[in-house]
Amino acid sequence: MLDPIWVGFWLETGGQFEATVGGRIVAPVRPASGHAAPGGAPAPARTATVQAMRRTQSSLLLQATWDDNDAAGLVVRVTTRPGGRSRVRFTETGVSPDLVTERARYWSAVLHGLGWLLARASAERRHFRQAIVIVHGIGEQRPTSTLRHFVEAVFPEGRGVRRFVKPDYISPLVGANSVTVPGQWSKNRPTTDVYELYWAHLMRDTTVGQVYAWAFRLLLTPRRNITPRLRPHVYTLRALMLLLVAAVVALVITVLAGEGPRDWVVALVTALAAAFALVPGVVWKLARMFGSPLQNLLVANILGDAARYFDTSPASVQVRQDVRETGLRLLDELHDRGRYGRIIVYGHSLGSVIAYDILAHTWTRRSRLHANAETMRTPALRAAEDLLNPRHDLPATHPAELVRAHQYAAWQEFTDNGFQWLVSDLVTAGSPLAHARWLLNPAKGTPFDQLIADRSMPTCPPQTSTVKTPRPGRDRRSFTFTHRYQVDGEDRPRSVLVPDHGAMFALVRWTNVFFPHTGVMRGDPVGGPVQSAFGDWVHDVALPSPGGVAGFAHTKYVDMSVTKAHVTQLRTALDLSVTLEIERWLARALASEDSDI
Repeated sequence: MLDPIWVGFWLETGGQFEATVGGRIVAPVRPASGHAAPGGAPAPARTATVQAMRRTQSSLLLQATWDDNDAAGLVVRVTTRPGGRSRVRFTETGVSPDLVTERARYWSAVLHGLGWLLARASAERRHFRQAIVIVHGIGEQRPTSTLRHFVEAVFPEGRGVRRFVKPDYISPLVGANSVTVPGQWSKNRPTTDVYELYWAHLMRDTTVGQVYAWAFRLLLTPRRNITPRLRPHVYTLRALMLLLVAAVVALVITVLAGEGPRDWVVALVTALAAAFALVPGVVWKLARMFGSPLQNLLVANILGDAARYFDTSPASVQVRQDVRETGLRLLDELHDRGRYGRIIVYGHSLGSVIAYDILAHTWTRRSRLHANAETMRTPALRAAEDLLNPRHDLPATHPAELVRAHQYAAWQEFTDNGFQWLVSDLVTAGSPLAHARWLLNPAKGTPFDQLIADRSMPTCPPQTSTVKTPRPGRDRRSFTFTHRYQVDGEDRPRSVLVPDHGAMFALVRWTNVFFPHTGVMRGDPVGGPVQSAFGDWVHDVALPSPGGVAGFAHTKYVDMSVTKAHVTQLRTALDLSVTLEIERWLARALASEDSDI
């Protein structure tokens, strides 16, 4: 509220208010006529110097003396009140009797202007909405099933929390629903609309041959690309494959030598062949015959979804394209509706990979779209980039809280500058991206590290280029470049620093939650930490075990039937609260007012 542009609203044009000892207060001497727009003619002013100031958590006391009369002064008191309100009192001393009425009118007008601004900010805060996009995982998912389970876990009813199921007017899927959760500003949580990106109907007609081709490609992956905790299982399968080959060779040799096949060789070949061919085929057919319960219990259909999406052969390109286009249309619609101020994307299992992909593609398509902003500032983006360029006397690594604060500030700044990018957070749960070096190979024969270096896959922090600085020997790592834009009515273009096409995570916080995997199936063998593949700005969060008989936890991320501790951490990862300074609420309010005009 003490920024010059806002002081011009409530203290009259030309007013100045520096809340620091020795600061200046410039107040017009004529009564104000309510809030005034900046740019008007300044009124004759009277100046004062701040002599003392005391600030506590619940109050501010400021004392100043007028420069033209040391015996006259101004006292400003601000105290907090219950319900998030505040009381502001101006006391002017040493006023001559003939000016008392005039000065009372002036300060009354000042309070009126201040109240008008605060009312506008409060209204904008109440109308602020955010959206959550849920991307479900593998298997025969039913529409809205994941949506309902997620909402029931993250927004449990009670203690003032209500939920409203509504038709999803954005999804092309007939019968799709969304869920609206009214805001709780006592917890800084705005009204939240939850949408589901449903894609299971697009992943159909997977064949056993496609699953086998994908599985054998994974088994033959070089050791360096296999996640260390899964190597023993991969080596076991490789040993069985070699044993099968050796048994077949032994069988062929005995037949060619004119000897009858040994019984033990025939039995071994039959058993291994059944293990690698017959058993999965039968499982696949049984799963399709008996429907969803058995299908989810057995592995066949799960492998089918993963095989089609991770497969980069021409046979699977259209499937991947259909899934991604559905996600891109949903994100574009949420951005373009003008209804939301923030978007959070949550993906579980294979859905986390889809969420990562659609965010990356949406960023390349939207990151240069912006409104006609006259002034753009980038100190927060520059500060985020500075984290990768520490001074010699500071540590090279930073606490997760510091990194995330810089990312969030850079996102706020980016949206304040008028850029049409509302996604602030990506939350992944049980993500196969933990095995990205093993599973992701969009360019066959190209090493994963090369794909990262080429910025084909966004990392967190972003990949950087080395740029020269005026100081010799002090090159700078940079993920930004100069973007030129035109302001209406100006001939010369302006410029501003913006993140490059691979620097989405300069603005987007990535939180990855997982159940630690131990033994063969305890915990979540699908998920795990992703920092080693995508960068140390990713906030990996190991969740407490949800319990269960078998210990398999991949499907338990929003399951509250056993324990609730892991769901509490998931809520923390989503960070549903929105905290903006009052100046930002004011700027948003006035921007929306201008757009309505």
